[in-house]
Amino acid sequence: MANLLETSTFAAGITRIETSEPVIGGEDGVANRAPKLLASRTRWLKDQLDALAATLGSLYALRTGDYTTLRARATTKEDVGLSFVQNYPATGDIQEGSTTKVATAAGVKAALDSIVVPPTNLGVGGAGDNRTLTSSTGAAATLPLATAAAAGLMRAADKAKLDGVQAGAQANVGTNLSTTHYALSATISSSTGANADILAATTTTAGLMRPADKAKLDGVAAGAQVNVGTNLTVTYFPNSVRINSSTGNDDDILAATSDAAGLMRAADKAKLDGVAAGATVWPGVYAEAAHANLTFPVGTTLLLASRSLTRNATVTVRLDAATTTKYLPSGAGSVLTGTWAVRGDTIYNDHGQLVQRIA
Repeated sequence: MANLLETSTFAAGITRIETSEPVIGGEDGVANRAPKLLASRTRWLKDQLDALAATLGSLYALRTGDYTTLRARATTKEDVGLSFVQNYPATGDIQEGSTTKVATAAGVKAALDSIVVPPTNLGVGGAGDNRTLTSSTGAAATLPLATAAAAGLMRAADKAKLDGVQAGAQANVGTNLSTTHYALSATISSSTGANADILAATTTTAGLMRPADKAKLDGVAAGAQVNVGTNLTVTYFPNSVRINSSTGNDDDILAATSDAAGLMRAADKAKLDGVAAGATVWPGVYAEAAHANLTFPVGTTLLLASRSLTRNATVTVRLDAATTTKYLPSGAGSVLTGTWAVRGDTIYNDHGQLVQRIA
């Protein structure tokens, strides 16, 4: 069993073990606190006595023809600096109350043994974090709360925090991290707890950069700007239009051809303006085969079953309701579309006249 470490110090007081303190051994344990203070006091007293003995030996023991230590014969009070102390006789009865006698140790012990000390009952008062130690024979004492620098009562909040700490938990344990990379995620491994996965970024959530996104980013020129406004202007030519860009290359829109769409030439616009609104373009050869057709291109000529109609006069042209072979100027047949004009007579069976669609 190891000895306590003593120091040559005289403590102002000897601490006691409180009812709320766990009794723990060891060099600085609660159980050894008071004995260590008492041992240090004893060491201090011994050091004082040793120093005093050395001083007395040097000051009073050196006399001519005597020993080099305290004299073994005829040592007086004056030799040791106690000339002011009276030579009182000893007594074992301290009850006599003498002022000219010195009580012996036995007398002092007998007097102390006769003293009856009333018991002191202790209790704990207060509530919450404000607690007091009450005494049945004296004043109560406030029990201070513990701080980072001084021991004391445990706060209720500190007890709740302590209950939330897992048994055997260690403070400030270092955590080593390692990373494993995958195509669309990475796993962060922890040496002291659970691992965590970092997913790839989306348009709404931050995250890792995908390889495809990195390739796309590498393809973007340094300093490129997003959604920069482009102002366009137009330069006109007879057969094309040039689109001028404020942020890039210009481009020409060419005129339309019979094989490709494009701009309308100025000459084509003039030609179009010369065509009457609603005019039907004559295709050259009209290939309609239905006998009940009512719409023909402008310029079409038909043989009308009529006679004596004035040349160039307009006429209503109808289908013959009774046959599929004739066109008539009257009757119940369906009317052909457009405006028709008489162009002259021809003899066919009875009579016939040519008519032409003019609009």
